[in-house]
Amino acid sequence: MRIVYTTIFGGLLVLAVTFSQENSAMVTLKYFSFFEQTAPLYLVLIITFLVGALLAGIIGIVNRFRMSMTIKKMDKTIKDLKKQIADNEPPPIITASVEETPQKDSNP
Repeated sequence: MRIVYTTIFGGLLVLAVTFSQENSAMVTLKYFSFFEQTAPLYLVLIITFLVGALLAGIIGIVNRFRMSMTIKKMDKTIKDLKKQIADNEPPPIITASVEETPQKDSNP
């Protein structure tokens, strides 16, 4: 399995290097009159990708936390309902069976 991960990582590394070589043109980033910066296109795209991946990770963590809290609430509800069912359950009916023992005649 380690070879598969190494191969995939190597392929992505080659892809990143060739991408940066092919997209090295300088672009100007502007936001109205507040911001103006010149950077290579590959750097802008890689930073945009990393920011998106970071935001997706944060959203995933928040969703996982919410689901965990929901699961805890549901587990507590299930526990309470099971207890309520056990409390409301009628006691078991016990039938006593009386064995008849043969009586000996005491009259001689």
